[in-house]
Amino acid sequence: MKKKVVMALALLLLAIGASACRSDRDIIVTFDGNECVFSGPSDVEIGTHMITVKNATELTGWMRICRADEGKVWQDILDFDFTPDPDPEGDLVWPTWCQEFPASSVVNADADHVLHEYKLLHEGQHFVIWEKNKPEGAWPCAPLTVRKAAAE
Repeated sequence: MKKKVVMALALLLLAIGASACRSDRDIIVTFDGNECVFSGPSDVEIGTHMITVKNATELTGWMRICRADEGKVWQDILDFDFTPDPDPEGDLVWPTWCQEFPASSVVNADADHVLHEYKLLHEGQHFVIWEKNKPEGAWPCAPLTVRKAAAE
């Protein structure tokens, strides 16, 4: 009887450990104050995606995803000047060809990360960008291609 209980307990712990491991489909965006690091798939299907956002600084900042107009490529966002607008608010100037931001909601928040649920509903090229304020700045993080689901 003890062997069965020990075996069942071992299998339960193994199952819990396997479910807690990060999968290769997880998307994690981390900002360390100098760069934005993206890990996870760079090509996803239209739908809802969980994205963990980590801010490893004391600065206020957030991750944004914009959908690029057709024909725009990653180099276009790398070349874009995100200089703050000279108005009193000093908001960053975003490219007119990358304005649509998908809806998101916070699923879980912790001291060092926030888990967001993003609804990526349009296919095409998207850009993941870290934005911070005071002083304003933007760090292009990674391209993200959203495509229709493969036919089943």
